[in-house]
Amino acid sequence: LVSSDGVVTRANRAFAHMLGYDDPNELVGRSTAELYLHPEEQRGLVNELTEAGSLTVDELLVRKKDGAGAWLMSTSVILDTEDDDSQVLVTGIDITERKEMEQRLARKGRMEAMGQLAGGIAHDFNNLLTAILGNATLLENELPAPRQNARQILGEIVNSSGTAAELTEQLLAFSRGDPAAATRVELAELVRGTHALLHRLLPENIELETELCDGPTTVKAPPAQLKQILLNLVINARDAMPDGGHLTISVDRVFSDGGSADGLVDLVPGDYVRLTVADEGPGIDAEVRGHLFEPFFTTKPEGAGTGMGLATVYGVVTRAGGSVYVDPAVQRGATFRVLLPLEEVPEREAPVVDEPVVRGGGETVLLVEDDGAVRRVAERILKNAGYEVLAAADGLEAMDIVRCGASFDLLLTDVVMPGMGGVELAEGVVRDHPQVPVLFVSGYSKVTLQSDALRAAHTDSLAKPFTPAILVERVQSLLEVARTRAQV
Repeated sequence: LVSSDGVVTRANRAFAHMLGYDDPNELVGRSTAELYLHPEEQRGLVNELTEAGSLTVDELLVRKKDGAGAWLMSTSVILDTEDDDSQVLVTGIDITERKEMEQRLARKGRMEAMGQLAGGIAHDFNNLLTAILGNATLLENELPAPRQNARQILGEIVNSSGTAAELTEQLLAFSRGDPAAATRVELAELVRGTHALLHRLLPENIELETELCDGPTTVKAPPAQLKQILLNLVINARDAMPDGGHLTISVDRVFSDGGSADGLVDLVPGDYVRLTVADEGPGIDAEVRGHLFEPFFTTKPEGAGTGMGLATVYGVVTRAGGSVYVDPAVQRGATFRVLLPLEEVPEREAPVVDEPVVRGGGETVLLVEDDGAVRRVAERILKNAGYEVLAAADGLEAMDIVRCGASFDLLLTDVVMPGMGGVELAEGVVRDHPQVPVLFVSGYSKVTLQSDALRAAHTDSLAKPFTPAILVERVQSLLEVARTRAQV
């Protein structure tokens, strides 16, 4: 019971226990304002009830005895009394678990939406970088030796394009794309192998300790991206301890029975490898924790960070079937935990044999690209390498070229195009010309081949942005395989 001026006059044992009190009398005499986690949000109970018509149902964030917050589904009703001192009967149900689940789902939905946005930005940005990088490289090769100053300027453009390409790779790692191949990696060995590099990243006033478990810690993910995860977490920990402290990196195995725990992604029940990076900095409050893995969110001063580090961590980990979170139970510092599925290693893996690449030229390439700048630079690259080029602005135009009986030796097509995408175009081409190899070029998504015709054909993929040398090497390699098949 609560008086009209907001003072608790009576409480039962169940309500007291819900707020962490052993004795209900500990609540009696307290102002309801003391029980709100944010007292400024409280209004007079009687006034609120009067406005609502004597009965209100609210979701309240209250303060438990230990200071922690708890969500209550609260029902309040005015009790009729003989005097003017109205009493309010308040009942409550603890809905903290439900609210936390709602917040996790909301964060997960927000991250998925941002992933789609990041992937779209990366796709457009990669088209621009492909044109810049390709044209700059071609012009650099055309300049005579005396024009050294101009060559240096173009070299700076090429280097800057490479740096920008690294940023788009981080965007793709965050999004749904899959720009790098996943392989089996011993996570404990990776940490051990980067120990010297980590020491160079840390100042002398930070002590580094590693705790690596015995036995297998095999996960499946791109090795370079796993190393990037470790470096991002260590650099953040370093920046959180400008006055020095203790930094601990540990790798162990854990079993999860499913659910998301404190992570952003639900886990499939099973065995996981856990990477933990713990620092002794000031810690991370709950408000910041809710935004940590969003792209471009950073607490660092301007110029000190892009806000893509933890977003990259999130993208790599979730695509590998894992989860990442900040341990909220730590009283001091920040502890990041990354969980990745434990990978069963087969007894023996077949060795990979690299086949020699024989270079050729002079064939005809059907080039299909809806971005004009990318199409023009790809055409210049191929012609400089000695190829004939048939260029089309989209899949429909390319199909018209094919139907007119044009002869070509290779199809080079963008994947994402309006009207008819590259995969649909390739299916139509190889159905009638099964001997023609296909090179898919994409600045966004991984190419998925679903038709029998494409799976039987010889295909390869190339990520944007690419250099002229890489494009020519892929084309030559595909054409050489096609020639070898024709001779069999």
